Amino acid sequence: MDVETIQRARNRISSMRSGEKSKDDLAEVVTRAREEIAELSQITAELRASIPGQLSEAIHKAIDAEVLPVARHIAEVRGLSAQMIRRLENTQSSIESEREARIDDLDLLVDLLVSSWQGIDTRLSQIESQLTSLGHIASTEKTSSPIAVSDEKNISETQSENKPLSALTKPIHPTSALG
Repeated sequence: MDVETIQRARNRISSMRSGEKSKDDLAEVVTRAREEIAELSQITAELRASIPGQLSEAIHKAIDAEVLPVARHIAEVRGLSAQMIRRLENTQSSIESEREARIDDLDLLVDLLVSSWQGIDTRLSQIESQLTSLGHIASTEKTSSPIAVSDEKNISETQSENKPLSALTKPIHPTSALG
């Protein structure tokens, strides 16, 4: 519908209001109204046919412009979080293996310390037995003993009380301990 047609329709309506009613004018107005209604219905049909396509196209444009970049960002974040989880799991397994290795090292160190102290204890037991045998020899030989009588008393007290060798008051000459 163009502006000229609308202007003519207004002129006809105003002439009809002024009292100039003719059958030809009325027929012409009705015919034009029918033509305009047919034209309007045609335009409406075209709009009904084109609106879904235009709406679909607008939705696709909006998806391409707005939704797809967001979806890409979400996928990227999801990938980065999966990568971070894998790295954390690797780090956790590394830490656990290092912890187990340190525990094994500590176990070995404790075993070494225990065996060292057991060796020291064995050696001290041997020295104590040698000293004890020397103490009995000294008590039977009383003439040339490097251990004094008071020391024999200390040795017997030390053995009965299980005191360490450091409880002796006088040191023993090393050559006499080797026998």
